[in-house]
Amino acid sequence: MRKNKSREKQIAIEREQKRAEIGAKYDASHWMPVLYKDKEQYIEDKLKTWENQLPEIPQGKYQDFRRLQVIYQQKFLEAMRDIKPQVFEDLRGLTKHFRVLFGDGNNYASIMDSLERSIFDASSGLQDVPAWNRNVSYSRKLLEVPLQFTRLVFYNSIGKDWKVKSAVQNAKEIQKIITDAFSSNEHEADLILESFLTLRLEIYQWVDRYYLPKDWLLKSAFYIISQFNKNESLAVKDIEIPLQRVRPFIAFDFKFERAGWEVEKEKAEDYRRRITKDFQEALEQYFDRAHRDLRLDKIPTITRPKKNYESVRWLVRRNVQGWDNEKIVDLELHTALYDKKYERQVKYVGEKMKELEAV
Repeated sequence: MRKNKSREKQIAIEREQKRAEIGAKYDASHWMPVLYKDKEQYIEDKLKTWENQLPEIPQGKYQDFRRLQVIYQQKFLEAMRDIKPQVFEDLRGLTKHFRVLFGDGNNYASIMDSLERSIFDASSGLQDVPAWNRNVSYSRKLLEVPLQFTRLVFYNSIGKDWKVKSAVQNAKEIQKIITDAFSSNEHEADLILESFLTLRLEIYQWVDRYYLPKDWLLKSAFYIISQFNKNESLAVKDIEIPLQRVRPFIAFDFKFERAGWEVEKEKAEDYRRRITKDFQEALEQYFDRAHRDLRLDKIPTITRPKKNYESVRWLVRRNVQGWDNEKIVDLELHTALYDKKYERQVKYVGEKMKELEAV
């Protein structure tokens, strides 16, 4: 790492201030001189601890993983839309159930968010509910428990016998939560319940069918259906890909202000030297605080920003179309079997698949 002289200078100043502060506390204490006979050694130990906690400011740029994650998700949806439109076309048939529940669909997101939370809250104490066929092993986020309850309520509504009494009891509670959420709806409660359960189950089956077990994709499915709901003749190629909002990865504003140059009391070069020194110290303090606020110690630096996302297309080829790594190398990277780099690229594609599946 390249040395930053102005930063080293600033740390030296702060170190002396810290030394004086630690020494003053030592002198003011009744028990410290008893516990620590050697005052200077005590101060040095405390200073060493303080220095070890100082953040290092690398010389590279940072990559906001959350923003990169959102970009990957958007690129994946775009690639899926372009490579295999049928995946999105499969959602068009769910429009009728969507319309029963949400009408024009303008407020579907807020209704679903509130409903998911209500279902999630009703899940407490049901660890004994058995697993269902092909229970999707998503990360345990807000959407996993509603998935289980959707299946639970559905099977209970068709009279399936549950051995766990709490499951049956909560199934009825969930039914009421669902119908109450659409209490202003003009349709009958039975039709509302049927449409909700069918819509949810079909979306989960859609996710399973294309091996895409991701919570963000479930939300994207609702967004795509809402577009079909507004325009029944909408072509898949014209579907708008949902854009997720990500907090700006920007530190707080840097502000620096000093009193103006008093021309009768100070030479221009003295004023310039003093202000430059103050500015450098203020800038180093800004970087230190920004580093802590953004938790940059937990974020890797990058040398070159990512400019293409071709590996996302490979994931679509594999998960949606069923291609193996060899076929991806052959048809996407145009590398022949006899090429020296063929095996290396097959291995590379496999590594990228694992990396993307974690996004």
